[in-house]
Amino acid sequence: MLPIFAAVLASTTYAPVDGLDFSNRTGAIDAKFTNGIELRYEVFLPESAHYTPELIQKAIYESTVNSMFEIQKVFPLERQCSESSDNFLEIYEISGEDLNDSSRFPEKYVGNQSENRGPLLGYYDPRPYESKVDAIVLSDHGNKENYKIVVHEIAHYWYNTYCLARHTEMTSEEFALKIVGESQWQ
Repeated sequence: MLPIFAAVLASTTYAPVDGLDFSNRTGAIDAKFTNGIELRYEVFLPESAHYTPELIQKAIYESTVNSMFEIQKVFPLERQCSESSDNFLEIYEISGEDLNDSSRFPEKYVGNQSENRGPLLGYYDPRPYESKVDAIVLSDHGNKENYKIVVHEIAHYWYNTYCLARHTEMTSEEFALKIVGESQWQ
């Protein structure tokens, strides 16, 4: 069962979204999966949200199941990076304009509108200087695309949580694209 939204102005410590409206938030959600895999997260949505908690929850579930299937091909699932275990994930919906604003998300960190790719649709930020709190930022592109964006960004989260860069030649982007390719809405 999904929590009921609290209609309060969300205060956030995530600087790139500071000052934006997040009048709807889910409160902390503890998602549990097979093999003892857990994910704690909270969703922050504007008043005119396009994402729903149900869509996000369904995409998180599918991305997690597919990610764990791929990860266990590399090593046992109990081998998370010690510094990444017990993370809390904050998920924000913002406008595409704000997501691609280089003053909020500088090019040197996220590659906004670089020559070989278009504007960002979503962004996973491991927030390495903020212990145990990661962020995913999403922008609206219609339900089917929104679902795939969540699947993609959650795959980046699991790639980082399991330190796959240490164990495979596959990049985080390659891993996320593979997981999206396996999703139901591909």
